[in-house]
Amino acid sequence: MFRGQSMSKELIFHVGLGKTGSSYLQQAFFPKLHGVKYIQTRRFHKFEKDLDRAPDGKFFLSREFDQQLERESVRISNYDKDAKIIVVFRPQAPWIGSQYKRFTKNGMHETFDEFFDIDNDQGLWKQDELYWMKKIGIIEKYFTQKPLVLFQEDLKEEPYKFFDDIANYMGARYNKDEISLESIHKARTDKQLKMMRKFGTIFFKKNQVLSENYFINRLQSRIRQLKTLTVIFSSVFFPDSYFDDIELLPKEQLKKIAEHYVDDYATARAYARENNPKY
Repeated sequence: MFRGQSMSKELIFHVGLGKTGSSYLQQAFFPKLHGVKYIQTRRFHKFEKDLDRAPDGKFFLSREFDQQLERESVRISNYDKDAKIIVVFRPQAPWIGSQYKRFTKNGMHETFDEFFDIDNDQGLWKQDELYWMKKIGIIEKYFTQKPLVLFQEDLKEEPYKFFDDIANYMGARYNKDEISLESIHKARTDKQLKMMRKFGTIFFKKNQVLSENYFINRLQSRIRQLKTLTVIFSSVFFPDSYFDDIELLPKEQLKKIAEHYVDDYATARAYARENNPKY
C-alpha cells in the first residue's frame, strides 16, 4: 500500500532495461496514453512526494534500470509492493554492444573486452548482469505481482501489438494516429565513438563519480554532455586513416556472448508466453 494510504491509487512502473527502446517509449508513446497519469522521467527522483500530494487515480512512471534494478526495486516496493512492473529485454549480445557504445559516447575509453569480458569475467560489467531471468527474479522478490515481460524486437516488428500489451496491462488506451514510429535518437558512427575513445582520457576522469545531489548531478551531466558533443563532432576534421581498423564491437566476442546466454534468453521468452496476461 502507498505508505499507509488506501488503495485508491494504483502505480505502474516501467523499469527499463536501458537500450531496449526506453527513450522512444518515454517520448513517443507513454505521454500519449489515456486513462493513466504519466509522471515524466525527470521527476523520478521525487516520485514519492509527487504521489503523496496527488489525488486518487492511476499513475505510470518510467525509468531505465540496469545495474541499479535491485536497489530501485527496493525503493519502489517500499512505497508500493503491489505496483505493476513492466520490463523490456533484448538479446544479450546486441544489448551489451549498445551499452558499450553508450558508455563510450559518454566519455569512457576502455576497449570492449575491458568493458565486458565473456572469457574471464574481468570487465567493468559482470556476466551476472546479463541473465534476464535473474532480473525477473529480482522483480518477483520485491513485488506481489508478476511483471509484464516484453522484448525490443517485438516493438520493432509489431509495434502496435507491443503498445496494446502495455495499454491493456495498465487499463489504458491510446490513439494510433497520435503515435509516431520514427526513431528518437540517431546512432553515433564508429568513427565518432573511436574519436571519443581516443580523446576520452584527456577530457574525462576515469571512474568519475557524480554527485548524489539531484541538481548538482544534473549540472555535472550537462557539462559532460557538452564535452562529449564537442569531441564527437570534431571527428569530421580527422581523416579515416587517423583511426585504427580494430572493430569497435568484436564480432567473435559478440558471437560468444550470444551463445553463452542463448538458454537464458529463451527461458525469458518462455516466461513471458506463460505469465503475460492474455487479452
